[in-house]
Amino acid sequence: MSYIRQSEPENEEDSSSLSSSSSSGSIVLSDRVVNAEEIKSQSLESRIPLSTSIVLDKLPTKQQEQVEKTLEEHEQKHYSNADQTQDPVPEQTTKVSVRFQPIGSTIAVNPKVFKISSTQTIATLNRFLCKKLRQTHLCLYIQSSFSPAPEEIIGNLYDLFKTKDELIVSYCNSVAFG
Repeated sequence: MSYIRQSEPENEEDSSSLSSSSSSGSIVLSDRVVNAEEIKSQSLESRIPLSTSIVLDKLPTKQQEQVEKTLEEHEQKHYSNADQTQDPVPEQTTKVSVRFQPIGSTIAVNPKVFKISSTQTIATLNRFLCKKLRQTHLCLYIQSSFSPAPEEIIGNLYDLFKTKDELIVSYCNSVAFG
């Protein structure tokens, strides 16, 4: 694996050669031309490897062996997951029940319980409810306690906050809590 380090050119000749080569879609790196496609094709791992840790070098031998064993298991799992991604299996999207409760003088929606895909976001739910009630803006709350982020996945909220197999979403025209 090669690393590209960006540095300041030492003189003007280096800067002109770098700019002319980068405009053509390639970079000159120590007498080797690297295409942008080559760089994109390399898989870069964003995590720092455990081998760089100073603490791990000072562990007793038993713990070092355990760390090595864990790393090997992780690598095997990583490679097996990579094999599975080549043959993707379509995930079945489950539907979750969402119960809408109005807060204050907000108009109630009928029916109160809807089914929605678990992969949808709160923003999608908010747009749906705004259309249903013919409103321009609604504030949503989970179990009348907190306002979820618009990019929050409904399936995750359902798993964490379901009550009697329903996700309770309260809504109102203005900010109700806090």
